[in-house]
Amino acid sequence: MSSCTAVITCFNDGAFLEEAIKSVEDSSFNTEIIIVDDCSTDEATNQLLDKLSNNYSVIKIPQNSGVGNARNTAIKQAKTKYVLPLDADDIVDPEFIGNAVKFLEGNSEHVMVYGDVQRFGAEEELVTPPEFDGPMLLAGNYINNSSLFRKDAWEKTGGYDTSLPNYEDWDMWIQLYKQGGVFKKLDQVALNYRVKKVSKIGKTKDPVHRGNVVKFICEKHVDFYKQHVPEIVGNLHSVITTNEQKLAVVKGSDNLDMAETIVQLQQQLKDQKAYYEGSVFWKLKRIVTFWK
Repeated sequence: MSSCTAVITCFNDGAFLEEAIKSVEDSSFNTEIIIVDDCSTDEATNQLLDKLSNNYSVIKIPQNSGVGNARNTAIKQAKTKYVLPLDADDIVDPEFIGNAVKFLEGNSEHVMVYGDVQRFGAEEELVTPPEFDGPMLLAGNYINNSSLFRKDAWEKTGGYDTSLPNYEDWDMWIQLYKQGGVFKKLDQVALNYRVKKVSKIGKTKDPVHRGNVVKFICEKHVDFYKQHVPEIVGNLHSVITTNEQKLAVVKGSDNLDMAETIVQLQQQLKDQKAYYEGSVFWKLKRIVTFWK
């Protein structure tokens, strides 16, 4: 019997869905698959879903309501100890599921396992997140959504926040951390993340949109953030300083081909400084200073 369920969320991604399913089935670990469709409007996708329903559990949500609600709906039906969320256009590494389950089976204090991310498609990059650090997680999300977690820990959070247009996974990790959960990073690729020219994640690069979503999450967990203000602000300054150092190195290069990179780094640094100086973190810092 499976002890893990892969919840594959789909919205008009029929062109990639079978590849996502195959990546789960190629795993060395026996994994149940639940496909949940968030009211796709693409005819080809709907035809494929009807076909797949002959061999897989397929849930069709009648009204588009976001990935958080789609995941919640499917996870509630999962009958396993562990859950792996997977978007229909992404590919899980064949070895990750088994390795993650094996780790959680032997480490009861841990609630979630994550790994590296290989970006492909419109961008090619290996993203290597750091080892788990709680205050760093509060400063910004560095854990991908396709991380494997205990279903009973998810149940205690009440599920993904369906009011969030983005960062519903970051909010979930914060909720698990607030409960005292410990996360483990495996030294391997967990996910192959397909980068499209236009995607939902692209909205988070809009400073105004991103600022509003982050502000919402901070206000939602404001008491928890207050406990960690010094560490959070320290992490933010570390990020800014690191970017300044990178920019200084690039500026010192004689390679004229780096000009475009310099401009990008300058803008990135400018945006980060403007965002952090106007963020709720600084307000929390002033509150804590006042209390002292």
